[in-house]
Amino acid sequence: MRKNIRITILLCAAVLLIAGLLLGAGGGRSHVSAESAPAFGTLLADLVKACEDPELAGAETIDADLEAIRAVSRADYKIARSIAEHWRKVFLDPDYALYMHQGEEIASVPADAGIPNSKRHAIVILGYQLQDGQMQPELIGRCEAAAALARALPKTILICSGGATGENNPDGNTEAGLMKSYLTEQCGIDAARIFIDEEAMTTAENAVNTLQIMQRKGAHSMTIVTSRYHQCWGQADYNAAASVYAKRFGYNVEIIGNYSYDIDAPIEIYKTGYRLAAFQIAGILGLPEDVTQSLSPFERPADAAPAAALPESASGAPDYADPANWAYLETEGDKSADVFLICPTVDMKDEYNMSLDDGKTMSSFLGALNMERGIYDADARIFAPYYRQAAIKVYSLEDAEREKYLALAYSDVSAAFAWYIENENNGRPIILAGFSQGADMCLRLLQEYFGSLLDERLVAVYAIGWPVTEEMTETYPQIRPAASAEDTGVVISFDCEAPELEETFINPAGRKALSINPLNWRTDSVAADKSENRGACFTKYSGAISLEQEGLCGCYIDPVRGVLKVTDVEPADYPPVVPGLPEGSYHVYDYQFFYRDLQENVKVRTEAFLEAAAGSALDDAA
Repeated sequence: MRKNIRITILLCAAVLLIAGLLLGAGGGRSHVSAESAPAFGTLLADLVKACEDPELAGAETIDADLEAIRAVSRADYKIARSIAEHWRKVFLDPDYALYMHQGEEIASVPADAGIPNSKRHAIVILGYQLQDGQMQPELIGRCEAAAALARALPKTILICSGGATGENNPDGNTEAGLMKSYLTEQCGIDAARIFIDEEAMTTAENAVNTLQIMQRKGAHSMTIVTSRYHQCWGQADYNAAASVYAKRFGYNVEIIGNYSYDIDAPIEIYKTGYRLAAFQIAGILGLPEDVTQSLSPFERPADAAPAAALPESASGAPDYADPANWAYLETEGDKSADVFLICPTVDMKDEYNMSLDDGKTMSSFLGALNMERGIYDADARIFAPYYRQAAIKVYSLEDAEREKYLALAYSDVSAAFAWYIENENNGRPIILAGFSQGADMCLRLLQEYFGSLLDERLVAVYAIGWPVTEEMTETYPQIRPAASAEDTGVVISFDCEAPELEETFINPAGRKALSINPLNWRTDSVAADKSENRGACFTKYSGAISLEQEGLCGCYIDPVRGVLKVTDVEPADYPPVVPGLPEGSYHVYDYQFFYRDLQENVKVRTEAFLEAAAGSALDDAA
């Protein structure tokens, strides 16, 4: 047995096989609560049993394991559910298809494989132990498969992860470096598409470093390319790591494709990859040693060393079961819909994420919500969580650094929305609404939670003051820009500028936003005259309207950049206020310039949604 372990380690450095090398096992770091750890062990053991004999652990058993975890922690339940659902797909579904590279230059992956041709999608190539500092034939086979897939999907990015593995490697060659060289020099793949991590020495590190690269590049889905025998358990490991990453940093990545180098398992233990997967997942979660070892398919070497855990994030996540963590929690009333309303940036202090103990900033947070809520509250109950939003200084950071703080903010928003869906929604129609950072958070909710059963509840998303782009819609088909005043399940988006302004950090030059005109509800550049404006309303922090002016301004959509150009007002009269925005940016007036038109549109779309739902119910009854 000891010999088999040694062979395993040598042949598969990029596949994590021993508990001491698992993510989070070092330093006592666990990614689930101590109370739910035993239940996770039971779940993983039952998933293994389901692979060996469904009568030992059928669907009811696994569902009961999940409910046991839910009873302890909803956050842990979300991770457990993701692990179980992915396991059922790749290990237990007899119809799950593995797509193999047959040696062709361009992969002929069937359309039902679901792999998008988008730069928001990553082809992730799993590494393989180097021999004498060079790639072995199996890793070359994986690269050839990845190259064929990359040619078939030319918009995607590629990620290679793996450090300087193997004995007799005096030059310190890395798996990732050699893979990139092979893909560019031998396969002709553009080097600009390939991103590498040359530090990872285990699958845990491979996964975490891959996820960090994906977050920097704005990719939310991946296809794993590896060997056939390794595909399912590699997916199970990456999915578990992605679930932990989503919990800790609010950035979601989905494994939606597979493509494999067709080769048999080199040793016996690889033929039961599900056992290895359960053992490795226990380590990725940081379960206690006794739980992890109870799942071990082999003896653990005495000299195993711990690997790096997921990087730390800020503490103090709010508990949304506590009403004190909601600015608005309107659980009563007979209004026909719910609005999940997300606050814009109000923290102007020299910090990165807003403290929920800062009374002055929290007061501004509530005030900003009050300025917007009058657009929605006639037709819907309001649910607005306090969250650790990114402070204004975050927007001056480089993309990768900025995303860390926005991801933390989103982790709170996501947790609040999950609590609301589970405890208060009860199948009611939903409007997502936000301005600026709040709009960004709305779009992230749309990416994570919709595109499934929740779609039938979505009235509309008012993501004002933040751009929707064609790239977003390609990656997330559930992001559908509004095309009229009455369509539902769509995103209403625009950001206001003076006609002469050429760019802002929200809408830089060279990128086109997909906007709609809030006066004539057109998506082309046909201008709406100011006479069509029902009323601009300038509101106080109390929500009271201090000034209302009908017909203040007209507008049109810039045909090149897609932003909303506002006419009939002077930039000097409406200063940008927000640091970093130039004169002529009317960003802070997006809601106020078109207050009454937006208010009327919420009513129109809600009525259209309810009418359609009633018609559908009659059809079902018939």
